Amino acid sequence: MSFLFWRNVGQQLQLNICIIFVFCSCCQRVVAEDIDLYQRGSDWLGTVELSQINVSSKIADINAAVVFRSSVMHGDEDAQHVTIDVRDAMRLWLFTGDAGDGIGADHSVWGDARIKTVDGEWIYLDSLKPILSKVGYGQLKTEPVEIGGRGFEHGLSAHAKSCLGYVLDGGYTEFEGWVGLNETAEKRGSVTFVCSTYPENPDYRYVVDSVWEKLKED
Repeated sequence: MSFLFWRNVGQQLQLNICIIFVFCSCCQRVVAEDIDLYQRGSDWLGTVELSQINVSSKIADINAAVVFRSSVMHGDEDAQHVTIDVRDAMRLWLFTGDAGDGIGADHSVWGDARIKTVDGEWIYLDSLKPILSKVGYGQLKTEPVEIGGRGFEHGLSAHAKSCLGYVLDGGYTEFEGWVGLNETAEKRGSVTFVCSTYPENPDYRYVVDSVWEKLKED
């Protein structure tokens, strides 16, 4: 077969692998996980196909766990209310993205974000320590915030791109909060918000990288 054919096969696999980066580009690995998406076939093309199936399956699993995804929000907009069912969920991941135009003035915040226990008690996330906390600028702050002129006493200031992770271990039934850009953005900035209940850290970049390196070695 021609060199062009093989190059196109490799480029297609690399493109599918890169899809996963969109979802988790703000995360970092917490612990190493025993996951290998690379699978050897009868020949190189078979290996590419099997590995691509594994990667696509992992992407589908991650996307299926997204329980909320906002449209692009701007600094002059009112807060958007978020409420999701987290019964039986083991983890809660809160993401913010830069809407593709850089992180300037992307002062993304979660207002009065809280989770309800199975006993009906509400617990604000600003009282909990996240298992993962990464922000695009500065550091995570727990402080009062204001979105569109509305104040929230329990705020999580997580400048985009950000990723916050919390342990639920099946002990909670509901998450709710308000999302938007803090008044400090001065009506500038553009941000997207995503909530996920994926049971593991949804950052598989290190695994995907290893798949691509193995394919190149073959």
